[in-house]
Amino acid sequence: MEMFIYFPQPLGIPRDEIEDLLQEYLGQNGEVTGAGAGETGSNVDLEVFGNAHDHVQPIKGLLRQAGVPAGTVIVVEDQRYPVAE
Repeated sequence: MEMFIYFPQPLGIPRDEIEDLLQEYLGQNGEVTGAGAGETGSNVDLEVFGNAHDHVQPIKGLLRQAGVPAGTVIVVEDQRYPVAE
């Protein structure tokens, strides 16, 4: 199941550090499949094996600890989960 994480500009930390953190968390349960950046922000794409909704809360915690900016959002099946609540 696909999961997308969108960050506003500027991210403030290297995106590859976020990718490594996410891959370490996922382990055998998924993988980072892509990333990109544009004028409005950047993103990291994940493929989660099983139900991606089950991983939203732990990933939100990891992203908060990493210091991602306000406005970061996780999207799973068109459902948006703001990281900062």
